[in-house]
Amino acid sequence: MEEISYDPHGRLLSNNLTNYKIPDIYAAPEIQVKFLPNSNNTTGLMNSKAVGEPPFIYGIAAFFALQKAIQAFNPAYQAKLSAPMTPEKVLLALYSKNNEIINT
Repeated sequence: MEEISYDPHGRLLSNNLTNYKIPDIYAAPEIQVKFLPNSNNTTGLMNSKAVGEPPFIYGIAAFFALQKAIQAFNPAYQAKLSAPMTPEKVLLALYSKNNEIINT
């Protein structure tokens, strides 16, 4: 959802709330967290492990999962690294022919 857009003259297009969607509480998935009560890791929060970097890895996994889902629906689509994968990019990719997706 967080994509900065410019026009051909270099002017910022996503500069106000009418054309830039700010993530809100409804954009976050609902998750349940359970800590390990009897873990051997005494240095982690409540003896837990891996509380920092894994969310970044999960984010990139979602990007590639979207790429694979698009390819399953549209075999002509060729995956490109163009993040973030906005709803508009997904829709264009689903119905593109010969990789006619707009990359900005």
